[in-house]
Amino acid sequence: MKQEFFIMSLLIPGPKSHGNNIDVFLQPLIEELNELWNIGIETYDASTKDIFQMRAALIWTINDFPAYGTLYGWCTYGRFACPSCNINTQSRKLKHGRKICHMGHRHFLKSGYKYRNDAKSFDGTKETRSAPCPVIGSVVLNQVKDTKFTLGQSSELSKDNLEARLDLKEMKIRPSLWPQYRASGRAYLPPTFFTMSPMEKELFYEALQNSKFPDGYASNISRCFRKRKISGLKTHDFHVLMQELLPLTLRRSVDKRGGDSRSYCSRKCSDEIEHETSKEECLFPVVGESYGGVDVFELDEKIWLQAHRHVLFNCESEVVENYKKEHIAEIKRAHLKRRLTQHQLDRVHFDTFHEWFKEQVKELEATHNILKDVKVLARGPSYIAKKI
Repeated sequence: MKQEFFIMSLLIPGPKSHGNNIDVFLQPLIEELNELWNIGIETYDASTKDIFQMRAALIWTINDFPAYGTLYGWCTYGRFACPSCNINTQSRKLKHGRKICHMGHRHFLKSGYKYRNDAKSFDGTKETRSAPCPVIGSVVLNQVKDTKFTLGQSSELSKDNLEARLDLKEMKIRPSLWPQYRASGRAYLPPTFFTMSPMEKELFYEALQNSKFPDGYASNISRCFRKRKISGLKTHDFHVLMQELLPLTLRRSVDKRGGDSRSYCSRKCSDEIEHETSKEECLFPVVGESYGGVDVFELDEKIWLQAHRHVLFNCESEVVENYKKEHIAEIKRAHLKRRLTQHQLDRVHFDTFHEWFKEQVKELEATHNILKDVKVLARGPSYIAKKI
């Protein structure tokens, strides 16, 4: 099927989604889809100037795991929550927390992967099973043909509480998190390695609120904060938040209490790459350590230009601001006969300032002492970049 015959429709629920009640809203859609596939609808073809019977089909849907359970009727919680493992899902009911936990996810890893033999960091056992084979549709239909579904929503939420810590003790894992009883008889729950102090929380919120991105890369996350709650983000913004911001904003909380933080572990680049990147002067000094895997790559011209413009138009330098004003004044003088609108002026200023600024600094460098930071800003970033 050609791409021009594809239609992608989106269904993005708001803060109050319909949950299982979405069946009521989907029923008319299902009826129309059945009619379009079994009977079709008369449609006029403009190219042949003829009427034909058009048919349509829903090929697939893309959704997250909770929506998977809502849309397809597979219970994504409970003993058989994994649709890939099906009835072979390895689950366990916690004695104190009275919740179902799933500790068999390591069998999806490749054979010989180091986490398979790491019993201490997981449930105290080594994983030897292979990944499950996908379940074919006929098997699933045979399993659910006599099933009666009961709609309803649960308000129970998972928590890090005393019951959860007692379950860790029952399973004989993570002894550092087992509850400790004081002389008064009250239970004390040791903080986890990801627990944040009030000061760390303030730094965390401040870092998120002051984050800036290039135009079109993500929403303005600072506007989505209301009383320490985030709302109004799009799906792409959540990906940016998880992959780009959290590894940076959570640095102070990770690994400071000796917890298992291998998901944020740092790796150093090879000496050859370090030598290559050290050739360039750096305007922004490296502070602290980098967490996560370091991927070194080369910027193409488009990304390099976007990075250069983003730094120039967002740096808080009085010298650069003066150059911006001078550049705008020069643009106005060059268009005296045909006066530009404010939008046109901003566009020309944005498109040409980096080159104009570079030429100005290059001319003055021969006769004047130019600040080192200004020279670095005019030259632009290095083409060798690191992604954490």
